[in-house]
Amino acid sequence: MRRTRNRTFLSSLTGRTFSFLHHFPAHRTGLLSLSPFGTSPLRLLAGLALTRISGREAETVLAAGNQYCASFSCLHQRTNRKPAIVSPNPLQHFSFLVNGARYDVLAPPLMSLGEVLREKCGLRGLKHGCQQGGCGACSVQVDGRLIPACLLPVARANDKSIETIEGLAQGEKLHPIQEAFVSCYATQCGFCTAGMIMATKALLESNPSPSREEVLVALSGNVCRCTGYLPIVDAVLAAARNARSPELLLS
Repeated sequence: MRRTRNRTFLSSLTGRTFSFLHHFPAHRTGLLSLSPFGTSPLRLLAGLALTRISGREAETVLAAGNQYCASFSCLHQRTNRKPAIVSPNPLQHFSFLVNGARYDVLAPPLMSLGEVLREKCGLRGLKHGCQQGGCGACSVQVDGRLIPACLLPVARANDKSIETIEGLAQGEKLHPIQEAFVSCYATQCGFCTAGMIMATKALLESNPSPSREEVLVALSGNVCRCTGYLPIVDAVLAAARNARSPELLLS
């Protein structure tokens, strides 16, 4: 009896999962990143369909899967027409300023700004870290606002002014914030450095004289696994001091 119920569950679950995938591709709905464990609900359901679980577990998971899929498949069920065939990655034209230079790119509208800047504009100073907006390694400024580029679809950046780490130095001359990071030994592996510097720039533009506590709050969205943060905080405070008094040496 249990084996029969499991077979029924697996058949139903597999059918519902792949029917959903057919009508609502994951790359169009953005569902591949919904799970906090790095596995989408769709992949989780498909994986469960290949495992042996008890009848009670099957009913519980099936109910959850039905509720999850119904929220999206109801749109298709309301009509008798077959879903229109849409290109999975329709390319669109986008234009924006990056560090004062005009870039025109063809990209899917839901492609992240971080991917576009790295892969289509060749600006690889920003880094792909968590790609969930939690590490700050891809931080850029969009119209003056600090933004994690991994979370911003390129369609939202159209006709915007973007500044990346590449736009700070003037030829061989480093930006004062970059000089402060060098002098305070605020870099080790360097993976987080671009995001830290962009966050620092945004902070000092809005608050030229931050306290140590305000620096900690401003950098709370940026993760560093090397320095222990103390040299980074010292570098931000040094950059603020030198911006107020350029004649002072970096400490």
